[in-house]
Parts: sequence; C-alpha cells; structure tokens
Amino acid sequence: MFVLLEHHAPAGLHWDFMLELPHQAELATWRLAENPLARTDPTVPVGPLLAEAIFAHPRRFLDYEGVLRGGKGTVRRLERGPARVTRFDRSEVLAVLGGARLRGNLRMFAADRCDSGRRPAAGEPTPRDQAPAPKDQAAPVFVGGRWWWTLDPTRPRFYNTR
Repeated sequence: MFVLLEHHAPAGLHWDFMLELPHQAELATWRLAENPLARTDPTVPVGPLLAEAIFAHPRRFLDYEGVLRGGKGTVRRLERGPARVTRFDRSEVLAVLGGARLRGNLRMFAADRCDSGRRPAAGEPTPRDQAPAPKDQAAPVFVGGRWWWTLDPTRPRFYNTR
C-alpha cells in the first residue's frame, strides 16, 4: 500500500509520500516539495520531483486524516492504493502503484547517485549498481538525504491484485 498526504505544517505546505516496504513494521516516508497530482494529463510522466527521506511513520497513516499531535499541523489524504515493491535499497526504490490517479511505475533514486544531485532530465539513466536487499533481510533505513521521485504511467506494468 501507499498513501499521499497533503501536509499543512507550521514550516509550510508539502506532500508526504508513504510506502509499505516488505518486512517493515512502519511506512517509509519521503517529503515532496511538489504535488505529484498537479499534472493535468494522467498519461504524462511525473517528475523528477525532489524528495527528502524522513522518519518512518506508523501504518495508521494509511487511513489517517486530521490534526497531528505536537503542533505539527494537519494532513489530508489525496491518494491511497496498492503498491508492489520490486526493488528497495539505499540508492533506489522501484514499485508499481495502483492508485486511482497515481498509477504506474514509481522510481525513486538517491540524488547523490545522479551527478551531484542535479535534477536529471526526464528518462535520463542513472547508476543502478546495488543489488536489492534479500527478502530475509530488513530494508535499509531511508532517513536523511535527497531523492528524486518519478512516476511513469506511459509504460505501465499492470498491477496484479492477486
């Protein structure tokens, strides 16, 4: 599962993208400075958008909307849906999203893996030299660092719900 939350925080508006990773008790979370749903044509790829890996969130955020404790603002759910993670490591996350509006091949990769963090051109290849973590090992911790977030709906690998 994944969720996209609009977060009205004291420091300003941003979007939280949360993703269930295999064998993890909490949701891996990235703060997006831009709304990935802002595109007008759902067949056009999204991104790359700059994302910041932040602390993992409890699974209850898949369904939560409202006021956050500790004066951290409010969140509103914009999208939620199934996700099939196919790769996760410290440099890259690949998944197929099956949401109503966020649907397609998600690719997130560490900004330092692409020419000192500059925004890559759409479709530009980036290094992929790390193997995914074996299924019997825990996923890496994602806190800290800048990532690029992309979604390609034009070449969907259809989400299998079985």
